[in-house]
Amino acid sequence: PLKANEWLCITSTEDQIIQCQPTAIQPKPTAVVAFINTSTEEFTIPAQEPIGSASIVELQPWTTNSKIEPYIPPEADWEAQLPTFPQDFMKDLDLSQADLTKQQKFALKRIILENKDAFLNEDRNIGLFTGPIQHAIPLRTDMDMPKSRIYKMPLGKQEEVERQIEEMLEQDIIEPSTALFNSP
Repeated sequence: PLKANEWLCITSTEDQIIQCQPTAIQPKPTAVVAFINTSTEEFTIPAQEPIGSASIVELQPWTTNSKIEPYIPPEADWEAQLPTFPQDFMKDLDLSQADLTKQQKFALKRIILENKDAFLNEDRNIGLFTGPIQHAIPLRTDMDMPKSRIYKMPLGKQEEVERQIEEMLEQDIIEPSTALFNSP
């Protein structure tokens, strides 16, 4: 009986019309081995004629030193969906050109820190301003409605524009419009 890591290696004998590629098979009652007729004529293998040889080979377990990260499809990557922690956005605040005294710069930094949720941070949070200010554009009723011209958008940019619009809708930066006109 063969050990678990021992296999049979089947090889063809030299100069035969019937050949097989060297094949390693597990020793079982039946095995499939592909043989090729290297001639252009039909050939019948006589019974009990040796057409190859079998030898016992010991296969070593396959190991590798490389650390390959398994592929995780985006829909299964739960770590990517974890909330990001706010990062220090004050390090990017440069007040060196500001016409402020040291005390004013300090007071401004304190005000910004106290209201940091109103700013776009490195964690891509656009801010959480919920104050009473709303923007509106009053339209004149004594004039014709503006007619927007038809414009074409390159196919390569359509996906990016749609992605940005969807992102702004999700973040409540914009809202769907029912206006009779639009702009690019």
